[in-house]
Amino acid sequence: MRFRSYKKTLSKSVIGFSPDSDWKKSSRDALLARIRQTEHWQEPEKSHSFGSIFSTMIAPAMLKPVLASLLVVSLTMSGSIFAVQAAKASLPGDTLYSVKLGIEDVQVGLVFSEKKKAELEVKFAGTRLKEVKEVIENDIQTKKQAQNSIKKAIQNFNDNLGSVQKRLEKIENEPKSEVKALEISKLVNEKTTELESDLLEIKEKIASKDALSVPVVEALDSVESENPIPESEQAISNDSEQSAIAEDQEKSAQETESQEANAQKSDVSQKEESFVSQETVNKNTGETLAQETKREGKELLDTLELALTALDDANTKSLEVFVGKAVESKNEEVKKDAVEKLQNKIEKVEKH
Repeated sequence: MRFRSYKKTLSKSVIGFSPDSDWKKSSRDALLARIRQTEHWQEPEKSHSFGSIFSTMIAPAMLKPVLASLLVVSLTMSGSIFAVQAAKASLPGDTLYSVKLGIEDVQVGLVFSEKKKAELEVKFAGTRLKEVKEVIENDIQTKKQAQNSIKKAIQNFNDNLGSVQKRLEKIENEPKSEVKALEISKLVNEKTTELESDLLEIKEKIASKDALSVPVVEALDSVESENPIPESEQAISNDSEQSAIAEDQEKSAQETESQEANAQKSDVSQKEESFVSQETVNKNTGETLAQETKREGKELLDTLELALTALDDANTKSLEVFVGKAVESKNEEVKKDAVEKLQNKIEKVEKH
């Protein structure tokens, strides 16, 4: 009776939607792979009870197609709108970020057109750059958290470009794929050119003085705010001058008073040494903080440089495919477009 209920519910939820078994398996595996990457994922403990045998052997065989279909439909088209929207708004480091990436993988799996797949993959690469911009502009994370978030977004950006590159290589070698290859390679070439402009803008922002480094003076101020110097120590210099004047005026004082003055002078000297020592510690700590910030900033710029290289590789590959297929084409407009794109690429390389 229970399974009839499941079947009835499923038939209402997926009317007109009949994915094949390979697609359902790949979509499910892609989403679970993303979820397993989160720190909250834990493998279930092994058990040999009847319940575990049923859940691991019998139930999957009966319900796997049902659950796979319901999972995709619920995440992309049904009542989980609020969860999906929350995931889409998440940033690297957020709890729902891995879910966001998983949903994107499923979206790519839902379409059957190679052109549409490539379009989505390039679109998601652009989403990664938007995430980086949001992290920079909103200033809602600490500097360390922001740097980690940017690195994570750029790593996923590279993954998106890697998928695009593999798709280009696939269609390049397919026989009788001229029209499809021309459409996809042209799309990727134009979109990656736009992404390069966005990525260079991000790199300039991060490389700027305000975004990349903390001045030594600022670092010193932060240390001094944590270890404030007592007002009595700040007034040591004035006390020392007054002491010297008092000694000149009281040359005829008794020996005991002279000893007390000498003792006071010694105490002042020790305080002066303590003040200088504290000042040195603050300066060294400030310089260390500045050096650490500079090092982390350089690592971040290196990560962006690698992303630019990956982006250029995808752009170059798309141009190679487009020009190669254009040569075989009988369409003069396509050939003209290929020559123009090739000239622009050559001019850009020579300029840099």
